[in-house]
Amino acid sequence: MRIKIFLFMAVILAFCLNFFYPLPAFSQEGDSIVILPSQIELFPSSEEKVNIIVLGNPDQGKKVKFSVKQVPPNIFLSFDPEEIPVPGITRLTIKASPEYIPANILLEVTCDFGDQIKFGVINLKAKKALEVRLPNPEIFLFPGEQADIGVYIYHLKGSEGLNFQLENLPQGLKGSFSPFSKIDQFSSTSTLVLNSLPDIKPGSYQSLLVVSDGLSQEKVSIKISVLFPDIKNHWARKEIGFLVSQGTLSGYPDGTFLPDNTITRAELAKILSVSFDIKMVKEGGASFKDVDPNFWATPYIERLYKGGIIQGYPDGTFRPQDPVKRSELASMIARMLHWTLVPQNFPPTFLDLSPNHWAFQYIETGTWQGVWDGYPDGNFLPEKGATRAEISVLISRLLSEP
Repeated sequence: MRIKIFLFMAVILAFCLNFFYPLPAFSQEGDSIVILPSQIELFPSSEEKVNIIVLGNPDQGKKVKFSVKQVPPNIFLSFDPEEIPVPGITRLTIKASPEYIPANILLEVTCDFGDQIKFGVINLKAKKALEVRLPNPEIFLFPGEQADIGVYIYHLKGSEGLNFQLENLPQGLKGSFSPFSKIDQFSSTSTLVLNSLPDIKPGSYQSLLVVSDGLSQEKVSIKISVLFPDIKNHWARKEIGFLVSQGTLSGYPDGTFLPDNTITRAELAKILSVSFDIKMVKEGGASFKDVDPNFWATPYIERLYKGGIIQGYPDGTFRPQDPVKRSELASMIARMLHWTLVPQNFPPTFLDLSPNHWAFQYIETGTWQGVWDGYPDGNFLPEKGATRAEISVLISRLLSEP
C-alpha cells in the first residue's frame, strides 16, 4: 500500500513541477527517470541540488543505482541515497571547487534497471565571467553639479584586476570611481562620480562605461542630460529635462533655454515633427510664399502642412517667425492626433471662450481629453502666445502618457 501511495505522490510531483522546470522527454510507460530542475547555473565554490525521480512498476525488492558519465574536473557529485527502490526519489548534490570555470556542460545521469538503462541530462549553464549593471543608466544634472551613478559588478575573480574606462565622455564632464564595496565572493558595487564644469554645453549625451579584466570586456551605455541653468527652479523643469533627454528640445547658443519666452511657428513645426516622427507625405517645394525653400524650418513646415496638421493664412503666408497662439497650438495637436471633436454646442469650459471662436472645438476637445488646462482665473487666453515651458509640458505629457 505504501508503495502505491509513493508512486502516486511521485507522479503528482513530476506533473506539478513540469510547469516550472524544463524537463527532458521521458517515457510514460515502463521504467523512466525525471530530473528536476534539469537546468542550473553553477559557480565556483558553490553547490546545487537536483531531485531525480524514478518511475516504474512497483517490484518488491527491486533497487537501482545511478552513475554520471564524464564528470568534468573540479565538479564533485554525490547521491543521497545512493540506491533507491522503484519508484523512488534521490537527491543529487553538485559541488564546484574554487578552480571551477563555468561553461555549458551536459551531465548524463544513467540509471540501470537491469534489463534496460535509462538516462537523463542536467544542463550546467555557463554564467558570463563578467557582468556590469547600472540601476540608473540615465543621469540628469546641471552645469557645475555632481551626479552619482551606482555600478554593480559580477566577476568570477572578484573585484581584483578590473579596469574601468569612460568612452565618449563629453567635454566638460569628468568621471571617477569610488572604492569597491564587496557584496559576496563574486559581486561588488562601486559609484561612478560625474562632475560637470560650469561652462559645459547643455544637451543630451551618450557615454560608454567599459569594464575589462584583460580577457573579458563589458560595455554599458550611459545617457547624460545636461540641463539648462535657467530652468533649475522653474515649474516645468522636469518636463523640459525629459525632452532634452529625448533630443527633442535644444536651447540657445548662450546655453540658456528661456522657458517663459514664446515660441515661433517655425520652431513649433520642428518640435512636432521631431517629437512625433512625422514623415513627409509627398515631396515638393515650399508651399507658402513667405517661406524660402532654403529656410532651416522649411522641411518641418512642409511635413506638417502636407500632413494636414498646420494651415497657413488666407493671403498664402505662413508667418514662420510669429509667436504660436494657444488656440493655434490646440488646433495643430487635435489634427495631429486625429481627435474626434466635441460638438459646436458643447458647454464652454472657459470664461473667455465662446462656441463662436474658430478654435472652440479644438480647445474643448483637448480639455476634455485632459491634455491641457486653463488659468486659475477660469480663462484660456486663446490669443496669448504659448511659452516654451507650456509647450514642453504639453509635448512631454503626450509622449509619456499617450
